[in-house]
Amino acid sequence: MQTTKSKTSRRSAWRNYFRLVRYVRAYCLDDPTYLIRQQKRDTSTDHASAEQVVSVIVPSLPPTPEIPPSNATSELVGIASRCSVKANGCTWASERLRLQNAGANHQTEIAPNDASIVEQGRQHQVRLWMNCPSAPAPYDPTEYDTLAGCFAALASATNLVTLVESSDSTRSSHLRHAMALMAEAQSMVRACSKRIGGPTDSEQSAAYSWLCQRAAEARLFIERYMRADDQANPEEWHDLLDRISESECKVNEIIKNEKSQRKLLNKLSYMLGQLEKQAEPQTQLVAIDRTVSDLIDNGLAPSNIELRGLLLPHLAAISNTKQKSSGLELALREIRRFCERADMPDQCAKPDNLSREVLQVAELLQGRSIAMIGGDCRPETKRSIEKAFGLRELVWVDTKQGQSYQTFKPVVERKDVAVVLLAIRWVAHSYGEVIRFCTDNDKPFVRLPAGYSPNQIANQILSQCGDQLLRQTQQEGSGT
Repeated sequence: MQTTKSKTSRRSAWRNYFRLVRYVRAYCLDDPTYLIRQQKRDTSTDHASAEQVVSVIVPSLPPTPEIPPSNATSELVGIASRCSVKANGCTWASERLRLQNAGANHQTEIAPNDASIVEQGRQHQVRLWMNCPSAPAPYDPTEYDTLAGCFAALASATNLVTLVESSDSTRSSHLRHAMALMAEAQSMVRACSKRIGGPTDSEQSAAYSWLCQRAAEARLFIERYMRADDQANPEEWHDLLDRISESECKVNEIIKNEKSQRKLLNKLSYMLGQLEKQAEPQTQLVAIDRTVSDLIDNGLAPSNIELRGLLLPHLAAISNTKQKSSGLELALREIRRFCERADMPDQCAKPDNLSREVLQVAELLQGRSIAMIGGDCRPETKRSIEKAFGLRELVWVDTKQGQSYQTFKPVVERKDVAVVLLAIRWVAHSYGEVIRFCTDNDKPFVRLPAGYSPNQIANQILSQCGDQLLRQTQQEGSGT
C-alpha cells in the first residue's frame, strides 16, 4: 500500500514538473497561446497545483523594457467603433422588450427605432444580432443593459490599448495592464452573450484573436480571462469602466508630459547652440537653467541620456551659472557620475570646456604638485588633471581596506606638494587624520565630495582654500 502511494506521489510530482516546463516555455516562446492549449488538457485540480509551483519559481516576470510597436493597431479602431454600435443596439433591444411588455404600439413606437438601429449597423457594416427578429428575448430586459455595458467596456478598453500603443514610453510601462483590461472586457461580452443565449460575438472573437497575436509579438503573458473556464463577471462592467478611465488618465498624463519634454528639449538644444554667440552668456545660462529645471519638474530623469548629451559639450560654461537651480544641480551631478563611471576625463575636460576656475587654479599651481588621496588611480584621468593645471605631478595615492593613515604622512610632507585633496567618497572616516598632517605642514587641504574632473577640483580648491593657496604662492614669489 505504501509503495503504491509512493508511486502515485512521484507520478504527480513528474506531472507538475512537466506542467511547470510548459509555463516557462509560455514565457520564453513567442506563442502565449501554447500555454492556453496546454491548460485545456489539465484538470482543474492538477492545474491549480502546477500554477502554485509556477507562482513560487516564476512569481512575475518584469515587462520587456522595449516592446516593439504593433502592426495591427488599425484593427483596434474598427473593433472599438463596432462595439459602440453594438452597445447602442443592446440598449435599444432592452427598451424594445420593455415597450412590448407594456403593450406599446408597434408601428409608432417600435418600428421607427428598429429602422434607425438597422441603418446604424449598415453604415458601420455591423451585424446587430441582438436586433434581429430571431434575437434572444430574455425574461429580464436588463440582461441587454448589462450586455450594452460590457460592449461599452470593450470599446473603452480597446481605445485604451490603441492609446498606449501610440507612445514608446507608455507601450513599455502600460501595455501589459491595458491588454489585461481588454481581456477582461472581451470575457464579459462572451459570458453575458452566452447567458442571454446569443451567438459567439464577432467583435469579442476579433478582440480575443488580436490579444493572442499581440501577446505573442510583445512576449507578454495575459494571466486572466483568456480561457473559457476563466470568465469575467458581466455584472462588474461598471467597475471595469472606472478602472479603464483611471488608466486612461494616467496614460494621457504620460503622453502630455512626453510632448512637453520634447518641446523643452528642442528649446534647450537651440539655446545651447546660441550660447557661444551671446556677448553676455550669463543671461542665456539663466534661461538654460530654467529650462533644465522645467524638464526635471516635468518628470524627466536627471540622468536622461538625451539631456546628458545636450549638456555635456557645454559642461564648463553651464558650471559657471550663478545660483543654480536644484534641477540643474541634479543634472550636473549625474553627468559627473557618468564621466567617472565611463572613465571619460578627456570628454569632460577638453580645453574648450575648462572653466575660468580651472585657469585661475592653474596659475597658482603651475609647475607644482598636488596629492590626491582616495579614488581609483586612472592614467587617463591623472594625465588630464596634470595637463589642465600644468602640474609637475599628480601624486595619486590609492587607498585600501584597513590601510593606516600614517602611510599618507610622507606624501603630505613632500615639499613640492602644494595642495592635498581627499576624495571623501572613497575613503574611510579615519582618514580625517590627514587634516592634522596638513595643518602641521601648513598645506592647504581640500575635500572632494563628488568626482575629480578638473572643473570640480578647481571649484573645490577655490571655495575651500583659495585664499590660503594664493597667499602661499605670493610668499614663494617674494622669497619670504
